[in-house]
Amino acid sequence: MTKRLVFLVAGLSIFTLAVAGCSEQKNEVERTVKDLPNEIQQIKKTVVETSKAAATDIQLTAKKTLAEAGKKIAESSKEAIAAAGSLANVQEKKDYLINQAKTLYDSKKFQDVVDIAQYILQSLDTESSEAKSLLEKARQALVEKTQAALNGAVGDIKAKLPGSGQ
Repeated sequence: MTKRLVFLVAGLSIFTLAVAGCSEQKNEVERTVKDLPNEIQQIKKTVVETSKAAATDIQLTAKKTLAEAGKKIAESSKEAIAAAGSLANVQEKKDYLINQAKTLYDSKKFQDVVDIAQYILQSLDTESSEAKSLLEKARQALVEKTQAALNGAVGDIKAKLPGSGQ
């Protein structure tokens, strides 16, 4: 009988522990279900914040890329004008093109400078003093270059004429 009683008490104890364990799991499940809406809200908030951060990063990258494009030296007026099209506003386009025209002037690509200056004056800023100045300087340089080439050609022709000393 004592053995039976011990087994009965042990069995009841095991049963009680099992029921208590199930009750504990039930309470845990109920708490999890109650917390789900809050967790979903938190996840949504995190997604929105991450999306905003990613969008900001994309914007910064785009601005940096455009800034880098502005530093690139164009090989021609066509290339410079095409690159300016990707810039955000008229002032940025004008500044970029003025800088490109100055660089092309230093490279003695005077016709490209004329083309850029005319584009600025016709399409971006009809009163741009920088564009007007560059246009005048480039035109003068073209005249001088043409005059030098003409003088060289005349000298060559004179040298080949009979009685010119050769």
